[in-house]
Amino acid sequence: MAGMLAVAFSAVLMAVQGGVLVGLVATVSAPVDVSEAQIWIAAKHTPSADNGGPISNRFRNRLLMIPDVAQTDEYVQEFTRWWNPRAGTVLVILCGQNLSDRGLGPLAQLSPELMVALSEPGAVAIDRTDKEKLGVEKLGDVAEIHGYKVRVVGFLNNMPSMTGCYVFCSIPTAKKMLFYKDYEATYILARATSEDKVAPIMNALREIPDIDVLSKNEFSAQSRWYWILKTKSGLAVGFTALLGLLVGAVVTSQTLYSATASMLRELAVLKSLGVPGWRMNLFVLQQSLVIGLVGLAIGLPLAVAFQWMGILIGTQIDIPMSLLAATAAIVLGVALASGLLALRSLFNVDPAELLR
Repeated sequence: MAGMLAVAFSAVLMAVQGGVLVGLVATVSAPVDVSEAQIWIAAKHTPSADNGGPISNRFRNRLLMIPDVAQTDEYVQEFTRWWNPRAGTVLVILCGQNLSDRGLGPLAQLSPELMVALSEPGAVAIDRTDKEKLGVEKLGDVAEIHGYKVRVVGFLNNMPSMTGCYVFCSIPTAKKMLFYKDYEATYILARATSEDKVAPIMNALREIPDIDVLSKNEFSAQSRWYWILKTKSGLAVGFTALLGLLVGAVVTSQTLYSATASMLRELAVLKSLGVPGWRMNLFVLQQSLVIGLVGLAIGLPLAVAFQWMGILIGTQIDIPMSLLAATAAIVLGVALASGLLALRSLFNVDPAELLR
């Protein structure tokens, strides 16, 4: 029972800590993940989606010259300052996008009614969980960005951010607030006529020296890894997740090592009676496997329950099936290795010494 509970605790710790890391880094790449664009063109050496800079729209004309390009678009996104009397000054990420039906930006969270409302100059939408942080109480509340007045016309769900609150608006509104010229955008987006045409299009565009050309998946992964490896917040969260993994592995290892070691006297009797070593190895592996599986059967559902509890209170926890599978593999591997490690002491000691 002690071994099973240790395994369950370890599984919960590993899965939840990993889920916190996955959930947090996903907020950085959220605009890329929910967009319809297959190809993203950015300024040279853009490290992540929230660190872009203005580029010329002429690259959109270059895209239109490629026959396999089905659609192009532009997207504006940069950090700026939000101010109102209730919140003071707050760092936000202003996201300006094409609000038509053929837009390729992150439109998934915008209803048709909200897109119409955002087409008004100065109209913005924010995530519902950021209302208090931005000093917003209801629709129609106003704030300022760079001295320009903005009015909240809608609330979104599931678009939080760790680096700055997302504020969605139209492209003209975003360019005005960020002092972009009419021919500038942060990203040029494209969609190919078919999935197999994406790579050839990207290869053709990579001949241009002034830009980075990335697929949707590449840009999403690059943004997440940049946040984990290059920012202090990401390093802190990543270190915490790694620490949770190590603690879980050590707890499982020590508990199952002790459980196996406590049976060494009985195993010594079997060895003295001529029971072959492979039979005892098989017995210990079977015991460790059963303890590991039962512990996982307890721990993994608890981890999913903690995920939903975290979502209810506004914490970004995302535990995908791949993370659950990795947790199960690590826990079972540690359980089997711990049992066999304890069993080694039996074969390294004279059974008569253990029977005294």
